[in-house]
Amino acid sequence: MGVCLCPQHGRQGQFHGCRHACIAVGTGGHDPGLTWWECRLRDDPTPVFAVWLCRGCIEQYRLPPSVAVLDDPAFPPDEQVPVGELALPICGACFEEWRTAHGEAVAGPRYTPFAQAVEPDHPPRSGGRC
Repeated sequence: MGVCLCPQHGRQGQFHGCRHACIAVGTGGHDPGLTWWECRLRDDPTPVFAVWLCRGCIEQYRLPPSVAVLDDPAFPPDEQVPVGELALPICGACFEEWRTAHGEAVAGPRYTPFAQAVEPDHPPRSGGRC
């Protein structure tokens, strides 16, 4: 998890997700079937990284349902997995507000907003969240 400067919440931690997750959270849209998806190495159960992916992206890129072993020969080659589209930043506080608005139906790790969020020093560059 990194840090983003959210136009609504100031400096916050961030999740990463596919573009469908970003659009849903940014617009308050419906849940596109998000799954907490982890990547790890064969000899280590600790995730190297994790993202929120929708069912559509998991199916489209032929990814395993919830955990990928990166050094497994069955894992799709790098050129078939557009990491730039699957690991976009999402403000953790925005995600939790969105999850709450959708009845807590999205299962996965929780985010606790920074206690003293710092307000943005400048207006956001785009209309999206983080």
